[in-house]
Amino acid sequence: MEYWNNCFGSSDFNFTRRQIWQSFVQESLREISFDCKVDLELSDNLSIDEVTQEAFIYLGENGMIRAAHGHSCSECTQKYKNAADDMDYSAINSEADSGLASAEHAPVKMIVMDGIVMGPTHCAYDNCTAVLANARGGSFCPHHEIEYGANCHVHDCTNAKVAGTQACEEHQNQWKKYVESHSRQNLTGVKSALRGTNENLPWQPGRERVVQPHDQENPDADPPKSKHFFGPAQFYCVETICAPCGVVIAWTKFAKSESTTNILNWLELVYPTDDSRPSYICIDKACMLLRRSITAGSWNRWKQTS
Repeated sequence: MEYWNNCFGSSDFNFTRRQIWQSFVQESLREISFDCKVDLELSDNLSIDEVTQEAFIYLGENGMIRAAHGHSCSECTQKYKNAADDMDYSAINSEADSGLASAEHAPVKMIVMDGIVMGPTHCAYDNCTAVLANARGGSFCPHHEIEYGANCHVHDCTNAKVAGTQACEEHQNQWKKYVESHSRQNLTGVKSALRGTNENLPWQPGRERVVQPHDQENPDADPPKSKHFFGPAQFYCVETICAPCGVVIAWTKFAKSESTTNILNWLELVYPTDDSRPSYICIDKACMLLRRSITAGSWNRWKQTS
C-alpha cells in the first residue's frame, strides 16, 4: 500500500489496504487459473472472502498444490545408493553379490509431514465442518444458519432467540456468562502479551476449549458436545506435506485429532499410486504411523516404494 501511494498516490487520492488486498487476490486467482488452464467464473457481487472461498472450490484441488506436483531438486531427491558413503563396504553384502548391481532404481524422494495446532474455525453444529456463513461473530455455516440461526443457540433448545443475543429468554444467563467470559479472555490476552508471559493466574478465566492428546488414536470418537453454539467450532490442526527444500506439496485440516489413521487416509489420497509415493516419510510419530500402517494392512502397498 505504501509503495503504490508513494508512486501513484496524491493529495486527492490514496490507496487503502483493502484495495491492495482485493487487487492481490484477484490477480493471483487470474494467474493460477491461467496456469491451470481453467476458465474461472464466479458469481457477481461477492465479498473478497467469498471470492477466495468459491475460487478454492474450483482451484484448490482439496489442498494439493498443483505447482508442486512432481517437484524434484537436489535437496529432496537423490540418486539411489546401496550403502551410505561412510559405510564399510567390506562389512556388508554388496548388491553385486546378490546380482542386483545392474538393476536400475528410481530416484530416492523424501517428504516431511507435520501438524500445526492453530484452530481455524468451522460451523459449530454437530459433525459439520463447513465454512462459516459469517466469520465475524457467526457460528453456523450457510445451511445451518438458515435452519437454526433464528433459534436459541443452546443445545436442543428450539425457542426463538432474543434480538441482539444468541439465546432465548430462558437461557439469557448462559449467554451473558459467555459474553462476559470471552470479553475477559480478550483482556487477559492483552495483559499477558504486555507482561511477556503466558502465565494463567488463579483469578483469571480459562479458555472454553476441549484439550485432547496430540496423538489421540480414535478419530471417529466424538469429543464432548458443547452446551451451546454461541461461538464457532475449531479444527484441531492443519496438516502439511512439504519437500525437504521447503516446497509445500499439500495441506489439509483435521477436525478432531492428528491421529495416525487420519494421516494414513490423507497419504492415500495425496499419493494414490505406487509411482507417486515418496521413498521416505519424515514425521515426528514415525513409529506410531508404521505400526498403524502394518495393523491396517496399508504397509503391504507402501513398502513396495521403499
